[in-house]
Amino acid sequence: MQKNALREFKENYVKTTLKADVIDDAVTAQMGMAYDDASNAIYRILTQARLNDSYATKKGRDTAQVKIEKVLVNLKNKLTNTLRSGVWEMAGAMAEAAQRDLELLGVADEETLKVMGPPSMGYINTTFQDSFAHVAAQTGRMADSVRRELQRDTAEISRRVAVEGLSRPQAYRALRDKVLERQPEFKFIDKAGKQWDSKTYFDMLSKTTMKNAMRETYVDQLVKAKHDLVSVSRHGTKCRLCMPWEGEILSLTGATPGYYTLDQVKANGLFHPRCKHRLLAYHPEIKEALKKL
Repeated sequence: MQKNALREFKENYVKTTLKADVIDDAVTAQMGMAYDDASNAIYRILTQARLNDSYATKKGRDTAQVKIEKVLVNLKNKLTNTLRSGVWEMAGAMAEAAQRDLELLGVADEETLKVMGPPSMGYINTTFQDSFAHVAAQTGRMADSVRRELQRDTAEISRRVAVEGLSRPQAYRALRDKVLERQPEFKFIDKAGKQWDSKTYFDMLSKTTMKNAMRETYVDQLVKAKHDLVSVSRHGTKCRLCMPWEGEILSLTGATPGYYTLDQVKANGLFHPRCKHRLLAYHPEIKEALKKL
């Protein structure tokens, strides 16, 4: 590899990583703002409804629930569209990066570049369908949380009516201050039993999806070009899952004997949620070059 080509390769690596980070940060920020807007709207709707005596009636609570569910449908659509457009932008950037890397390595002729082409719409939609489904599932959990909150209010009003012989409006007025102190808890409990608030969950989902889009598109392009070996990036991680694999040379498909495959290292913890590592088309001279980045 010529000295100038090596320098260009290193510069391209840095620029690609920075561009990917910019796209990632923008998508995560947009999703965070969408969540904040929606949660604030929900709290306003619920507070206004609870301040009104009509909240003591089923119709009053149902009206609040319908308004809140509309907010959550809009949130689901906005988050899904933000994530999808971000994935597409990331895929385009990484498809270009894969082509540039192979050109700089001197292993891509004109025919190879034609085969690589732009990222496949079908591939992207299939690969990230699960991420889009997670948005729908979490906004669904938020709707369930609101329903439980309204059901709890209904039960407390009914209990006062039954025990004290009050009318429903009278019972609700006696409870109002207590009810106003409460808001739905938009929580998510993962398989390990860890509890997440919804904003943190969407942040994690966004960053994980964007990092996966960065890697998956790059890998897909290299596989199209029949380039099998890649290097795992280095950034001095302290993560026990990633640390053993920094700088490791991998085989994408298992076609090259003597190397761990991508599937094997993923099964052993690399590329966990929020993982910052990326892959790089491998050339014998790259290993030393990347140590200096």
